[in-house]
Amino acid sequence: MTKTLYMVIEHFKNGDAVSVYRRFRDRGRMTPEGLEYVSSWVGHGLARCYQVMETHDRALLDAWMAKWSDLIEFEVHPVVTSKEAAERMRPVSFVQRFSPPSSGSFRIRGDALVTVDGKVVEGAEAARLVNGPAVLTGAVSAIQLALQLCALYLVFTRPGAGWFGRQPSE
Repeated sequence: MTKTLYMVIEHFKNGDAVSVYRRFRDRGRMTPEGLEYVSSWVGHGLARCYQVMETHDRALLDAWMAKWSDLIEFEVHPVVTSKEAAERMRPVSFVQRFSPPSSGSFRIRGDALVTVDGKVVEGAEAARLVNGPAVLTGAVSAIQLALQLCALYLVFTRPGAGWFGRQPSE
């Protein structure tokens, strides 16, 4: 079963760290079996704790928080490691074609990330979005616009340089 990491932000009620640490000293962390403590950091003011917990069952996290809810207000955010986030953000192939008003046909090649509502889109769906309608929304259109403007600038300010796979007209 896959485990999920959670960033738990603990706000000590009335800024009362003494009561929280007293209970911790007397009873321990009080985590149910299957909920693992990973690490934590406490703010300089001792009124907030940032804690990473891991479990395969969110209900275990809720049960643990219930034991502390008289002293702490909780914020819970599912998180991934930076390494996992980087793996999820592998670039997909991006090709955009356009023809400027001068002679020649230009093609931009490079890596770009195609996302829709925060989710990475790959394969046929990404190709459909990138090669689809001229007007797109979200990250795809911003990427297309930036690359097109950059390429146009380079092409028109550096004629004959052959940048971006410039194909001379015949």
